[in-house]
Amino acid sequence: MGFDLNQQALEGHDDRLRGALAGAGLPVDDLTDAGRSFYRFSRGGETVGFGGLELYGETVLLRSIVVLSDQQGLGFGHAITLGLLDQAQRKGATCARHRPP
Repeated sequence: MGFDLNQQALEGHDDRLRGALAGAGLPVDDLTDAGRSFYRFSRGGETVGFGGLELYGETVLLRSIVVLSDQQGLGFGHAITLGLLDQAQRKGATCARHRPP
């Protein structure tokens, strides 16, 4: 199932991002460190989740992918992952990794 999600860049100190990640038990202490990019994903103006990436040369680390609890089970996690991979490719990445929870 494909979704046309709006992807908006965020700063690591964004309160919505920090709250969603903390609520999902994901790390928030390093969100403002250099080399991290974070995004808000929405559909019809409603936030469905957040995701982040870190570039290391041609390799990208996908991190901090979270779907808001009332949006889970609808395929948004997959759509967010694809959006992040597309963003990484535009930034020059040719290989992707993820950080296990």
